[in-house]
Amino acid sequence: MKQKNKKQQNDVSVSAEDIQLYRLYLLFGISIVGFSAFHFLPKKFFYAFQGVGTWIMTVLLLFVLGAFIYIRLYIKPDESKKIVTSSGIAYFAIPVLYMLAFYGHFVNAGLKFQIAFAILSVYSIIYNIYKPNFRNLTAIVLVTLAGLYYIANPVEFLSYRWMEFIFAAVIKVLAVALPSVSLILSVAALTHKDGIIRVRRHVLYEMRDKYVGIASLVLSVVLLAAVAVLFFAPSLFVYVIITVAALYVGTGILCTVRML
Repeated sequence: MKQKNKKQQNDVSVSAEDIQLYRLYLLFGISIVGFSAFHFLPKKFFYAFQGVGTWIMTVLLLFVLGAFIYIRLYIKPDESKKIVTSSGIAYFAIPVLYMLAFYGHFVNAGLKFQIAFAILSVYSIIYNIYKPNFRNLTAIVLVTLAGLYYIANPVEFLSYRWMEFIFAAVIKVLAVALPSVSLILSVAALTHKDGIIRVRRHVLYEMRDKYVGIASLVLSVVLLAAVAVLFFAPSLFVYVIITVAALYVGTGILCTVRML
């Protein structure tokens, strides 16, 4: 009987690993196709979505966003054994529809959207491999890097760049807010014995690994310092990005070692 139960547990474990592996294969395929599309398709293809196409893409964007919220909040399906999930579809569909709808509102949109799609692809792979702490930290770093770019390269409000102006304003606010929240939560978690922050018995934040917590704390401080530096010295953008990237890679190596 024990051997039968052990065999069933092994089968479930292998199945879960296979699903994760197939998801990674699919993500690699989507990443290659998407990046290639933004790189090789002519600009006139994307500008074709302007005018009436902008409204169509915007309606599709709102529909996908609303459908995703409805599915996750009300239907709440168990998609743990599915390779293609509603979250995965929304993860790529929402930003791609946004890019198509507002391509003409960004300066040098082709290059920016290539980088954005590459970042989405990298994060999707990290999300499927690492634990929540490093996933969240990665998201904070990526958003902050985008904010750092717009801090060093401010966008002037022009009629044809109004969407990029709004996007830049929002992303700069997030570049300050997200590392600040991460810093506060990291300090609070490290001061608790179990590393868990609860609000009315609900787990708000959990930090099981002390070393990863310290790394998150340091990285949050560096991100806030980077924001402050670029506000006053935007010419240091390249050096700041290299510093943040090096520290993030070091944190990733630490998380990988701790995960093994």
